[in-house]
This record gives sequence, C-alpha cells and structure tokens, in this order.
Amino acid sequence: RVGWTLFDPGDPERTTPAQAERLSALHRRMPVVLRQVHLTKCLVLRRADSIPVSPVADGILTDRRDLLAGVSAADCLPLFLIAPDACGVLHAGWRGVLGGILPLALETLRHEFGVTLDRLRLYTGPGIGPCCFEVSTAVWSCFPAKARIRTEAALRLDLLRVVSEQWRTCGGQAPAVQLGRCTVCGVPRLHS
Repeated sequence: RVGWTLFDPGDPERTTPAQAERLSALHRRMPVVLRQVHLTKCLVLRRADSIPVSPVADGILTDRRDLLAGVSAADCLPLFLIAPDACGVLHAGWRGVLGGILPLALETLRHEFGVTLDRLRLYTGPGIGPCCFEVSTAVWSCFPAKARIRTEAALRLDLLRVVSEQWRTCGGQAPAVQLGRCTVCGVPRLHS
C-alpha cells in the first residue's frame, strides 16, 4: 500500500510476472517479488548478487540501487528500513513480529552492510490496528502485556507497539515514523 501496489484480479495477494515487468519498465528498476510465508527470513541482496526468481522470504535487505523492493501486506505491517548505503523492506505479521523479524533484519543490516542504528530510520506503513486486530487467547498470551488489549468482546493486539518497542530495545535512535492507519477501519481505500 506504500510505494507500489499492483493487483492480480484473480488473486490480489500476488503480483504476476506480467505486472512485475510493467512495474520494472515504469520505474526502470528490477522488481524483487517474494513468496511471503509469515516468518522472519530476509533475502540479502548485495551489489554483485543475481536476483532470484520468487524467493521465499518476508523481507529484502540490500545495498543495491537498481532494485525495486517491496512486500505485500494486507493487514500485516510493512516496515521500511532506510540508511544512506542500504535499505530493507519487511512484511511483519504477528508471527514475524513475535519471531523478531525486525531485530534480525537490523542485525543483518549491521553485519552485511555495516549499517549503524544512528544512521538508520524506520518507517511503518498501514496495517491492522489495535482497534481491529482480534486474536485467539493462545496468540494474545505470547505477546508482552503492553501490547495486549482485553475488551468485553475480544482480545486484541497492538503490533505497532511491539515493533516500536523492538526498535527502541535494539537501539533505534530516531522514533519510528508511522505512514499509515488501520487497514480495517482507518482509511476506506485500504480495505483488507
């Protein structure tokens, strides 16, 4: 929803090769389209690396300027990590957030590209908010108390709060910048 979005009319969760080609021509960049699995694996692409076809991952970390990196995120949070010499984009659903996709990506950016947190910025796109994210007791109990919300009708989670706390715990210098609202109730055009 942030950056670029193309929809396959038969399956809006996937970007087809034809759509990827049009996108590449439009932006004069090579698109990297992931097969996302709601986990924590990030694809690392260095300047000399070839681009794999349909890699299984929930994030892209790179120092290449010739790529168009993106993730699909209906209600999950798209996270954008921007530094002067490298960047990353992550698909952060509850499994990825719980598994630590953000801390793992930060460590990988440091190790692979020498990125320091004082030069890195975190931006979050639209995702399901605590107003609408209802979960089971089993999922709810896995998260920190600060992120759990109990109402008379449901158990809810605040994924953005968990991501922001992970960012601070890892040493993120600048506050995370939220670029979007709840995909369920926040903006009519962002239906999940």
